[in-house]
Amino acid sequence: MRENFVKYCSIVGAHLVMAPLSFFWVYGNLAEYMNSYFQFSCAPGCLDIDSEWILSLYIATTCPGILLTKLLAGKIGLKWIGVVVAILGNAGLFASAWSIQVSVAWTTLLLGVLMGVVQGTTSVVAFENVNNWAPDRAAVLMATTTSTATALSVLQNQLITFIVNPNNIKPNVNEGLKAYFSQPELLARVPLALICYAAITCGTQFVGYILLASPPKPVSYAVSNAAVVGGNTPSIMDRSKPVDQLQPVSNTELNLNNPESYGSNSNIKENSNPNKPSTFAQSNPIQLKQDTDQEMSTNTNQQFGQQVSLKPLEALKTPVFYVLYFYGIVTVYGLLLKGKYYKQFALLYIHNDRFLTLVGTLLPIVSTLIRIILGFLLDKHIITIQDTLVFSLSLNSVLCFFWYLAPQVSDVLYTFLVLGLAAAHTVYSAIIPTACLRVFGPAHFSVNYGLIYSSIFIIGILSAVVVTPMMQGLGWEWVFASCGIACLITLVFAVCVDFNAAKYDATW
Repeated sequence: MRENFVKYCSIVGAHLVMAPLSFFWVYGNLAEYMNSYFQFSCAPGCLDIDSEWILSLYIATTCPGILLTKLLAGKIGLKWIGVVVAILGNAGLFASAWSIQVSVAWTTLLLGVLMGVVQGTTSVVAFENVNNWAPDRAAVLMATTTSTATALSVLQNQLITFIVNPNNIKPNVNEGLKAYFSQPELLARVPLALICYAAITCGTQFVGYILLASPPKPVSYAVSNAAVVGGNTPSIMDRSKPVDQLQPVSNTELNLNNPESYGSNSNIKENSNPNKPSTFAQSNPIQLKQDTDQEMSTNTNQQFGQQVSLKPLEALKTPVFYVLYFYGIVTVYGLLLKGKYYKQFALLYIHNDRFLTLVGTLLPIVSTLIRIILGFLLDKHIITIQDTLVFSLSLNSVLCFFWYLAPQVSDVLYTFLVLGLAAAHTVYSAIIPTACLRVFGPAHFSVNYGLIYSSIFIIGILSAVVVTPMMQGLGWEWVFASCGIACLITLVFAVCVDFNAAKYDATW
């Protein structure tokens, strides 16, 4: 009873510690106020770099944060890594209310670089926690874990606009392809909005880490063929049951002449002389190396539903890895465009700040619902990973081609288009960790997840360098169309690759 109580509290805690992820969902609303503040209210010389780097670096540095967690996890534990980065991240959020007044570069360091590392580390802490406590419900729990922060942003978005622009003042300055607020009474409240946002994030994480408990130490269930050759076979687990119901087979010598007995519960006599190799190994060691590796792994996986865990170098050999990698690039590119510009672009045609804040508030609600439904369907095996990728890429591609025209036609049409983009993009945060677990296995989850997640580092840096010149040279229409074209190309590869063959491509 006590263990179940700790389990449920820890899973709730894992959801709450993901609060910094809400920054992505509030940035589109907050950025318009921040950019106006940089233009008309901050100290002289504060425009030391382009503010476009804030969200791009936030996305890009998430990957180093994920990889950093793997390096430190064995030294201080996942929970304490999370506590340390939570302290640093929340300190950075509060400090940004000061930095916005003096320097875009310092604000970018705090809200971009630092918050990105914090989010990457926090996501691994939360994902590993829910996976180790409830592996049988990992897909849906990963979906709800990321959805907590998006739901939190509903409150934060409304609060930010209520503080900064309670009277729904219209932007009064147009410069090229952008619109700004220059009203002093509005701009004076931007630092306060940052403080309130930081307070909510800090409080939510504080409660989360109080509830978070270290999960039970997972029992290794990846079969090591090299160990079998040496005569010292690891335990084989029946993965058809939840982890807390698994009973490992004792570490005895398997009957190598009878592969069908691998992992059985029959009485197997232990080798009385551990230094003496098995009869099979004495008679034909080469055959043991060439045949038994494949046969043993295949039989145990087929009979017991055991999942092969691929090492990072093995995962890199599979075509699925590159489909997921490029899916990450094109989807996060769309995420960045939506996160940065859904409000900034729309203000050129829709002169209603409160309405566009409402659109921004609906975005995380739609994303949360889609992510939870997706996690449930994946858990029940109603849809596959490949089905999900095809849906996401198709929807993203079509909507990006119509993005430029939508606000010029109708406010309502633009709302549905942006919500449709949210449905297409939200798949990413749910499908990538689930795909890493199912396709590449759990033994090297954080490294494989980090490798795939490195795609966002590339697109984060690339988008900051490319989008502004593209916008100035070709206009908004080609910025949006570039994302649609990239999604269309990736869709072709996603349809052609066989996801079921991934582990065999890498191992035998």
